[in-house]
Amino acid sequence: KKEFASGTILPANGFFVIIVDDEEDSGFGISSGGETLWLEDAEGSVIDEVEVPALEDAQSYGRYADGSANWQVLYYVTRGTANSDATSAPVIVMNEIFSKGTDLDPDWVELYNTSAEEVNISGYKIYDSGGFSGSKPKMTIPEGTTIAANSYFVIVVDTEDEAGFGLSGSGEDVWLEDANDNVIDFAAFPALEETQSFGRFEDGAYSWEILNTITKGAANAQ
Repeated sequence: KKEFASGTILPANGFFVIIVDDEEDSGFGISSGGETLWLEDAEGSVIDEVEVPALEDAQSYGRYADGSANWQVLYYVTRGTANSDATSAPVIVMNEIFSKGTDLDPDWVELYNTSAEEVNISGYKIYDSGGFSGSKPKMTIPEGTTIAANSYFVIVVDTEDEAGFGLSGSGEDVWLEDANDNVIDFAAFPALEETQSFGRFEDGAYSWEILNTITKGAANAQ
């Protein structure tokens, strides 16, 4: 059984994410066809159980509202944040991440509008672990910012502003919120080389992968 490390603390009304599909002896991949999961307390008593159904790539299964008795298929994957009962995938997504920035080309995150209409992204927020924990402000997209249909918008995140953040060369987590403070996208990118980015292929798809061609503000390529 996968055991939580000594000293692990779950904050009040907070979230804790457990990576279960790892290379440890206790690691386990959750079947895409559905299966049952159990949670035990430190004394070995089962305190929770859930039957996970078959899910599609862009879905998770969760309680809505958080902590309630109601479980349902969720169409927004909100790792580490409040669950959402939105019934469709987000229109604006993070599409490509570049973490090996230089003084001339600092770290950036590319957004992509998956829809056939222009979208106003004024007030959207993007942030790394600092913004997530509240130790620093979240980077807010200025008023009047739009993304044309099926087009791209690049956010330079490694700035000198208080909300600026450099993306770790060893990999880290990035979140995107809409103007109503709902998390609409999440990405955990790995360590990258100077000639690589991490992106969806094809644009807007669920699948992320390391890209050996950096395509800032343009269609992703492998």
